[in-house]
Amino acid sequence: MEKLKSYEDFINQINEEKIEVNTRAWTNSTGKSIPSGTGLWAFFKDKECSIRNGEENIDYIFINGKYSDAKKKAEDWAKKHGYKQIYVGS
Repeated sequence: MEKLKSYEDFINQINEEKIEVNTRAWTNSTGKSIPSGTGLWAFFKDKECSIRNGEENIDYIFINGKYSDAKKKAEDWAKKHGYKQIYVGS
């Protein structure tokens, strides 16, 4: 890991690594306020949250398990592909 030159560089690096996980489509369709629990979770690179024209593991990913664990895996997937924001589908 390279040495950071300043506090500003540190903050910029954190912001570059941070992935925004947008839950609006999920909350709108389920009526729940916060994703939680265990199940099959879908994360998408686009806000349309569609699998019709996409390729699994590139445009979207399904993760089975607790939401908190699935979110972490999805963030790793997003970083791998260079996505800054991902969307939870329903």
